[in-house]
Amino acid sequence: MKTRCGRICVTEKSATEVIGQGWYDIIRKPFTCKNMFKSDLFDGYSGFEEPPHRFTYQGRVPVVRNYINGQIKSSKNIICRKETVNHFIRNTLEGRPTTSYGQNGLAIYNIALNQTQINGTHVLVIGSRNPWEESIMLGLGAAHVSTVEYSTIECNHPQITTYTPPELDDAFLDGTLPVFDGVVSFSSIEHSGLGRYGDALNPYGDLIAMARAWCLVKDLGFALVGVPTGPDHIIFNVHQVYGPLMYSHLFANWQQVYTNTDMSLFTSEGHRRNVRKGGYLQTVHLLRKNIALYNL
Repeated sequence: MKTRCGRICVTEKSATEVIGQGWYDIIRKPFTCKNMFKSDLFDGYSGFEEPPHRFTYQGRVPVVRNYINGQIKSSKNIICRKETVNHFIRNTLEGRPTTSYGQNGLAIYNIALNQTQINGTHVLVIGSRNPWEESIMLGLGAAHVSTVEYSTIECNHPQITTYTPPELDDAFLDGTLPVFDGVVSFSSIEHSGLGRYGDALNPYGDLIAMARAWCLVKDLGFALVGVPTGPDHIIFNVHQVYGPLMYSHLFANWQQVYTNTDMSLFTSEGHRRNVRKGGYLQTVHLLRKNIALYNL
């Protein structure tokens, strides 16, 4: 797996190519897009109650054990109704967007509205069981939204197309997948590769997910990514919490443009304050694909 994944899956400090400094180290990782979309890259076994050592960035990232079997046993498809989407779109147009994550999710709307251009775009949403992200993008003027989700989604809205990961892989490899203007993901990528939902156990699952997003977006396209923020650690198998080390690798090859992250969250006191308030704050980063900047 690591051979096919290339430098995306290299996290050793001595082998990391740092080319600058943003909020986090700016890391360059040359790789081949086609290799990211071979389905056997994700083959493996879920159900481990202890994470293999490769999840820990060579022992630099601590692990807290909290095993959850969240595998979805129902074979029913997710239903996305046009009426629901249009209701959510109206809420966005009225400046009170619907989110599945309260105030945390509003950052997607605020940053998309104020920091980038959505009007007329085709946006890919990564990981979505409720069309709030899609509706925000459409409410802000996106021409079309595509969604990729492990479960099959049946959606009758004319501006939404849905894929499962194998369908997305096939469309990319046979050249029928459109090039997207941007990608949006909130509370999804931090679960990649941990096996919580019955997916394959993969220590580089989140890094591969962001590399795939890079491949799917046009040059100078954007990514809006929301994941849990705090000192680097993994709550296995619930989710990953991103600090300066893990963020730098997650955002390899992406230009760091804007964030609503309070950098004090990376300190021990900031982390304790965050947890006392009820959990891990999911902050949002705006990134840009910039081939010339990274010489890729």
